[in-house]
Order: sequence, then C-alpha cells, then structure tokens
Amino acid sequence: RFKNGFRNKDGHDRWKIDYLIEEILIGFEKLKKTGIDHCFAGIDTWAVDYCLIDEQGERMNDPIAYRDDRTDEAVKQFSESYSLDKLYEQTGIQIQPFNTLFQLFVEEKDHLAKAHKLLLIPDYLGYVFTGNMVTEKTNASTMQLLNAGTKEWETELLEKVGVSKELFPPLTEPGTILGDLQK
Repeated sequence: RFKNGFRNKDGHDRWKIDYLIEEILIGFEKLKKTGIDHCFAGIDTWAVDYCLIDEQGERMNDPIAYRDDRTDEAVKQFSESYSLDKLYEQTGIQIQPFNTLFQLFVEEKDHLAKAHKLLLIPDYLGYVFTGNMVTEKTNASTMQLLNAGTKEWETELLEKVGVSKELFPPLTEPGTILGDLQK
C-alpha cells in the first residue's frame, strides 16, 4: 500500500498522478521478485475525475481532484438553465457537485477545445499501462453524462457542457482485457 493524495498547483487541488503510476509500477516490480512473471491486474479507483489527452496522446495536466472547490457553485449554475429532475431522470445518478458533468461544466473551454480525448482516472491508468484508450461503462455511468436507459452518451448533456461524444474513447464492458503491460 502507498499513500494517496493531492497537492495545490495552479490554484487547484490536483492528484499526484505520476506518483500513483510510479507506486503501481513499484508494486509490479515487487510482484516479479516473488517469481510471478505473468498475471492479470484490475484497476479499481474513483471515476469522476479525468485526464485530458492531447493529439499526441499525452496528458495535458495533472487531473483536478473532485474535492477541489471549483465546482462548489456548479450545480446551482447548471440548474439555472437545465432541470435537475430531468438530469436525474436521464442519468439515474445522484446530483453531486463533483460529478464529471459539473467538472466539465466549469472546465476552461479553451482547455477542453485542445483536448483530443478524455479519460477517467481508471481508464487513464489502463492507457498508461497498456497503450489502449477505452471508457469502461460502469465508470462512465458515474460521469452523469450517460443515459441510464440507452447506456449511450446523452447528447443533450454533452452539448450543455461543451463536448462531443468523440472526446470519449469507445465504451467497454467491465473486465475487458486492455492488453499487456507496456511500461
């Protein structure tokens, strides 16, 4: 086990994502030293926070933590032009200011415009370790952007937060094997 946390950078609380990656790699090395040279690894982590990925496949910045105060007023601002009852009916997700929908609602639009892909934290870790970009469905459901009935992106909500469905890699089922460890 290792300690997890965030730091304030550029006025926001950001996850120390590179530290997390290094600690996971240390764990893999320790596993190899026990004589195990082939195994499967699952990623189980929070899913409302995300990494924006540029055209070259690089992370644009350290991800902002859901505890950051940038979304404190987001629900109120969002509800001025969109019914929260309708939002809940569409997504089935409890209204929380840290949900990805509200994070995207307050995200700097020029920053979003430069992004090629958005990966939730568990999907980003999968990408770092395998080179494959996906959006795992159960994680995607926590974003409050997925229609609970159709299990597809809710276009109306994507438009409301200023993104297109092309920003997200393909939806995959839980347990999908992403590939071999690349690091």
